Amino acid sequence: MATKQASTTTKPTTNTKAVKKYQPDVLSLMAPMGLIIAAALIAPHFIPPQIPASTKPFGSFEEFFPFYMSQHADTICRRLHIIGTSIVIIYALFEPFTLPSLILGGLVGSVIFPATRGMESGLIEGFLMIFTFLYFMRRFTGDWKRGLVVPIVAYSFAWFGHFFFEHNRPATFIYPLFSLMGDFRMCFETYAMQRKF
Repeated sequence: MATKQASTTTKPTTNTKAVKKYQPDVLSLMAPMGLIIAAALIAPHFIPPQIPASTKPFGSFEEFFPFYMSQHADTICRRLHIIGTSIVIIYALFEPFTLPSLILGGLVGSVIFPATRGMESGLIEGFLMIFTFLYFMRRFTGDWKRGLVVPIVAYSFAWFGHFFFEHNRPATFIYPLFSLMGDFRMCFETYAMQRKF
C-alpha cells in the first residue's frame, strides 16, 4: 500500500493592499477655485465701501508697505522674517501645491478685506485665509496637516522677531493679507540686494 504524501507548500503572504499615491480630483477642484477667483474679480464692485477702523487706515498694499517696513526696522527681526519666508519658499519647492494654496488663500483675503476694513482687527480675514490655504492643501495633497508647516514656520520666526527684538505688535493681526505680501516683497527685495540683510 503506497501512501500518498500530501505536499504542503505554503505560499508566502504578501500584502495585497498597495499604497496609492493621492491624486487630487482636478475637476472637483475647479468649482471652488473658480468661485474664489470670480469673487476676487467681482467683489470690489459689489461690496460697499466700509468706513475704515482707526487701526486700518491703509486701503491698498502700496499705502501699507512703507508702514510695514517701519515695523521691521530691527535687523534681527527682519532677518528672522527672511529666514522664515525662505523656509516656506524651499518647502514650496518640494511641496508644489503650497504656492497655489497660498495664492487662493490670498485671493480670499483680497475679497474679505473690503468687507472687514471697518473692523479693528484682521482676525476674520486671517482665519479665512488660513482656512482656505489648509482646505486646498487637503484637496491637493490629501492631508491638510502638510499645510500646517507654512503658518507655523513663518509665524514662529516672524513673531519671535517682533516680540523679542522689534518689541511691537505684528502687523498681521490687523492686515493679514498685506503683511503676507509684505513678507514676500521684503524677502525678494533682500534676495535682489535692494535691501540689506
